[in-house]
Amino acid sequence: MAIVTTLLYFLAFWGSSTSLHALATRYGESDVDEQDSFLFEHKRQSSSACSGNITILHQAGLATSQIASCTSFTGDIILDHASGNISFLTEAEEGLTFLDGSVYCRNNAGLQQLSLFGLITITGSVVVDNVENLVLMEGEALVNVQSIRVTDAPKMLFVSFAALNQLEFLEIGGTPMTYEDTISSGLAMASIGSLYIHDNFNLTIGVLSFLRLRNITNSFIFENNGPNSQIVMNLLWASNITLRNVQSIDFQRMIAVNNSFEISNSENLTDIGSDVLGFIGGSFVQNNPNLQRVGLAGLKSTGGSLVITENPSLQFLAAGSLQTVTSMDLAGPFQSLNSLNVSFDSLSHVSEGIKVEFTNQTPPVECTWSVGDETHALSGAWSSFFVCNGTVHTPSTHTSNALLTQVKPGGIASCILLAVACWSLFYWTVKL
Repeated sequence: MAIVTTLLYFLAFWGSSTSLHALATRYGESDVDEQDSFLFEHKRQSSSACSGNITILHQAGLATSQIASCTSFTGDIILDHASGNISFLTEAEEGLTFLDGSVYCRNNAGLQQLSLFGLITITGSVVVDNVENLVLMEGEALVNVQSIRVTDAPKMLFVSFAALNQLEFLEIGGTPMTYEDTISSGLAMASIGSLYIHDNFNLTIGVLSFLRLRNITNSFIFENNGPNSQIVMNLLWASNITLRNVQSIDFQRMIAVNNSFEISNSENLTDIGSDVLGFIGGSFVQNNPNLQRVGLAGLKSTGGSLVITENPSLQFLAAGSLQTVTSMDLAGPFQSLNSLNVSFDSLSHVSEGIKVEFTNQTPPVECTWSVGDETHALSGAWSSFFVCNGTVHTPSTHTSNALLTQVKPGGIASCILLAVACWSLFYWTVKL
C-alpha cells in the first residue's frame, strides 16, 4: 500500500513540474525574443560593417559609407582632403553615439565646418590639424574623449564641447581666436590633465573660457600668444604651470602649484601677485624686462628653489608669510642689495642658502648667505648676512655703501697711487 501511495505522489509531482515548465516557456517567450534580439543587434553592430578605418571626403560620402546605419563603430574615422560641411548624423535612429577609435581631420583645405553630431563617447582622440578654412568645430553631446588637438587652423573661430567635464589633454594652437570669439565657446571642463595653448596671436585676454576649470593634474603651458594676453582663471591647484609672453596674471583662487611654476619672457608683465597661493614646488620668474613687483602674501613654503632672475625693473619682492624655502636665487642689474625692496618677515628655514648675483658688474659679483638652519627674518637692511666675491659699483663707479664686500689685495694702494698721479699731472699742467 505504501509503495502505491509513493508512486501516485511521484506521478502527480512529475505532471505538475511539466506543466510549470510549459507555463514558464509560454510566458517567457517574449523575454527570450528580446534577449535574442539584443544579442543579434550587438553582433550586427560588431560586424565588419561597423568596424575598420574609414576615410570621409564630404557629407554625401559619409551618408553612403559603411557607418551610415551604425550606432557604434570600431576603428578610426579619417577626414583627408575633405570639403564643405560635415556632420556625423547617420540614418540610425539615435545616430552614431559610440566610437571605439579616434577622429583624424588633417590637410582639409576645403572643409569649413565639422560637427560630431550625436557622438557621446570617443575612446581615442579628436585631432584637427592643417585645416585652412575650418571655422567651426563642435561636439555638443560628447561626454567622453581622451584628448582634443586643434592646430594650424588659421580661420578657426569657434570650438565647442559643452558636455565635457574632464579631459586628459587639450591643445589649441595656430588659430586667430580672440577673447570675443572664445568667451561663448563651450569649453567648460572642470579638470584637465594637460592644457597647451600656443601661437594664437590674436588672443588678447583669458584662456578661452575656462572659468569652470578647477585643477590641472599634469601641466599648463601658455606661450607665444598675443603679447597682451591676460590669464584669468579660477584654478584651485595645478601640478605644473608655464606662462610665457603674457601681460597680466590673475590666479586669485589658486592655493597650490605642486611642482614647477614658471613665468618668463613676458615683455608687458609688470606685476605678479596672489594673496591665497600657499605652496609652490619651485618657482622661476625669469627674463621679464618690465616686471616691477612680485608679491606673494599667502605663500608659506616652497618644495624647491625660488628663482627670480633677469628682471631688470624689479623693485619690490615680498612674501611676508614665507617660512620655508629650499634655496633662493636672485640675479639682475641691481644697484645694491638694499636698493631692492625685500620683505620675507617670517622666513625661518632656508636649507641651501640664498644667492644674489649682480649681472651689471664686470665680472658679475655674487653675494651668498649660507643660512643653513639659522633663523632670521629677512627684511629691510639684509646685506649684513651676505659675503660677496667682489665690489658692487653704482653706475657712477662709486662703491655701494649697502654692501659689505671683500677688497682684493693691493686694491687700496692702487687707488692711492692713481690719485697721486692724477694730482701731479694736474699740478704741472697748471704750472706750465
